[in-house]
Amino acid sequence: MKAHVKKVIGGAAIVIAGAFIAPWEGKRNTAYVDIAGVLTVCYGHTGPDVHRGLRVTDDECKRLLSEDLAEALTVVNRSVTAPMSEPRKAGLASFVFNVGETKFKRSTLLQMLNAEHPAACDQLLRWIYVYDPVTGQYVVNDGIRQRRTEERELCLYE
Repeated sequence: MKAHVKKVIGGAAIVIAGAFIAPWEGKRNTAYVDIAGVLTVCYGHTGPDVHRGLRVTDDECKRLLSEDLAEALTVVNRSVTAPMSEPRKAGLASFVFNVGETKFKRSTLLQMLNAEHPAACDQLLRWIYVYDPVTGQYVVNDGIRQRRTEERELCLYE
């Protein structure tokens, strides 16, 4: 397959992931503390550039989402050695976007994907807990559970 055709096809994952992630993350133009206690802005953007009182424009939110998605897809593409459909890449990018590179790279999910285990995508359903700073315990989050169910559907797509 010619390089320019691969590039066009490869771009499908970022479009799918963007359309998938944006509604789950929601958009807030002012920095806030998310359910995991992390300072966040726009569509789930976190990092040292996010500080209390930060306000950003809609265009900046789109740019941050695009950059964060590209990062998540890079992690997926570098980490998963097994063949992947574009929807699978998108679902996994959403997962990486949500839990981070380190947790993904240490996960049984990644091990099973690379072993081409048929139940690999089911591992997503285990990642439904968030830390409750009030109780000091991990609790099931229904929104995260639904997101993981939908990420699994993308992961299973051939």
